Amino acid sequence: MNKNSSKQIALSKKLRRLYIIALLAVAIFSIIGQIMIQYAISEQQNDATVINLAGRQRMISQRICKNILLLSKSTNFFIDTTLYINDLKEIIPLWRDVHLGLRNKVLENKGKKIIVKNSEKIDSMIAVVHPIFLTMISNAKYLLYEIENTNSPDRKMNMKAAISSILENEFNFLKTMDKIVFQYDAEAKDRISKLKIIELFLFFLTVLILIIEGFFIFRPLYHQVSDTILTLVKSEDNLYGVNLQLKSTNESLIATENQLLKTQEEKFKLQLQEGKIRSASLIEGQEAERKRIAFELHDGIGQMLTGLKLTAERIKISSLESEKEQKALIDLKQLLDSTMAETRTISFNLTPSVLDDFGIYSAIKILVDNASKNTNITFLLEFPYNFERYSTSIEITLYRIIQEAINNCLKYAEATTINLSITKSDDYILLIISDNGKGFDRRKLKTKIVRNGIRNMQARTELNNGEFKIISKIGKGTKILVKLPLS
Repeated sequence: MNKNSSKQIALSKKLRRLYIIALLAVAIFSIIGQIMIQYAISEQQNDATVINLAGRQRMISQRICKNILLLSKSTNFFIDTTLYINDLKEIIPLWRDVHLGLRNKVLENKGKKIIVKNSEKIDSMIAVVHPIFLTMISNAKYLLYEIENTNSPDRKMNMKAAISSILENEFNFLKTMDKIVFQYDAEAKDRISKLKIIELFLFFLTVLILIIEGFFIFRPLYHQVSDTILTLVKSEDNLYGVNLQLKSTNESLIATENQLLKTQEEKFKLQLQEGKIRSASLIEGQEAERKRIAFELHDGIGQMLTGLKLTAERIKISSLESEKEQKALIDLKQLLDSTMAETRTISFNLTPSVLDDFGIYSAIKILVDNASKNTNITFLLEFPYNFERYSTSIEITLYRIIQEAINNCLKYAEATTINLSITKSDDYILLIISDNGKGFDRRKLKTKIVRNGIRNMQARTELNNGEFKIISKIGKGTKILVKLPLS
């Protein structure tokens, strides 16, 4: 490291340190100023509330005097005494609470407590008005009581004395309360003026710090940045030639990479196509083998079982002497019937001839009828109105998927209802199979047979360029959706 680099590093550290200090100072003064402003706003709101409540005391005292005067002349049938009595009951406690709050320096307004900052001057004014207030409120309460409850002969005289006392003290109360309100307002303005002075001081101090920061930090930083930029410009000129060479090399690398990606993509497509061909060949082989086995069952074992059945039918029970022989013959005939029925079922499941002869809808109905014979499951079918035929590939795919889904449901789902719906549009066929069974979590599925069955359904769908989706939640049943294009 050369001497110039060491100086630049030392200068950078010094400038960084000074910059941090300056920023902290500006931030601290800004925060202090903001705190003081927020505090002043809060205090001003409290001052406004106190001034408002103190000013309202004058209005309430005049309202009390007016109501009392009107009630004292209650012989006037135009006066609703109940209205004014209720008004007195409402405003007298309010008048008392505000006065005591101003005196005790704690007001309550809308459930919020407000600390009242009384100066010595305000406290002396409140001390002057307090006896006047006590005289007025005691006479007001007395008059309210007399109006509501007393019918004595001295009622008018007593009320007249109380009214006179209230009216004599009202002027002094209003005059003193005016002074108190004006004093509250003057002191609030004085606090705002002091806050303005402090805020201006902080503002000028912040500006001074910014000016100092400009001279001792930004100016040296400007020179250092200028030198750095000149160095970078020279380095950029030197690197420009290297960049040109790198650019041409990079372009050739990109072309090679694109060629490799294209080759890899073609290879992947080829592998995918080969996989589809193998799967299609495997499925076609399975279908051919199923047809062969079904044919042999029907024409081979089926014919032999029919011959056995006819032979057994020729033997008459009455020709047998012992009961054991008769029972054995009956059991043999029942076993032959069961074996023939099971053989027909296996042959149908392998390759139903009705699928080739009458189409998918007839094959599904027979499949559902056979499945519902020995179970309590209800099958709900929804087919298009027109039972048209589709391509052999589509019909076999739909049948095998439905067959696999019903078998899985019968063995594992513990369902009571299976819904099977086929809808057709101009471009595709949509198959939906749903049940109300116990469902399963595909990520935690342990039954290998079910996993293979789902993979087989998905593979058959993909070979027809279709879309396969299975939705299942534990306790919420299972739904299988298959969408096959018609083209």
